[in-house]
Amino acid sequence: MAIRKALVVLLISFLCSAHARSVSVVGDVFIEVDADKFRCDKIECPLNAEYCVVTKQKHPNDASVLLRSNTCFAMSGEELVKSVFNEPIDPNTQIQLTLQANRSGGISSINSLNSLQTITTGDFDEEAFNAQMNNFKENFSRGMANLNNGLMAMSNRMQNMFGGK
Repeated sequence: MAIRKALVVLLISFLCSAHARSVSVVGDVFIEVDADKFRCDKIECPLNAEYCVVTKQKHPNDASVLLRSNTCFAMSGEELVKSVFNEPIDPNTQIQLTLQANRSGGISSINSLNSLQTITTGDFDEEAFNAQMNNFKENFSRGMANLNNGLMAMSNRMQNMFGGK
């Protein structure tokens, strides 16, 4: 009986957390998600945005300028909103960061200066970035499908456990 009560509380907590507000801060990148807001760093994404990407890198021609890009995407990968900001930075600072935040509040680092991936400095390589994004999207979609399958299996097991139909 105690196990059933614990599982019910766990299930209720899980369902409530799906509607809760999520705030994440990674360095100076601020992500806020709730039912009617999806703030991606310095911009607000439309309600149909599924995820956003924040990039930070030095300007290729001026080491004292940081290029900060915020882009919101639909589930299909369609770009919905994009803004690029120039910010002053210490020319000796090394920075190259790409974060993806999804509507569910999850954040992952696609690429950062501290990662194990090799990063080249200089001009932005759009083709390489797009290839990396496509690879990330495929992995993300597979992960979401696996999560969905796991949640469905858990739901079925709980229905069987509690005598549901």
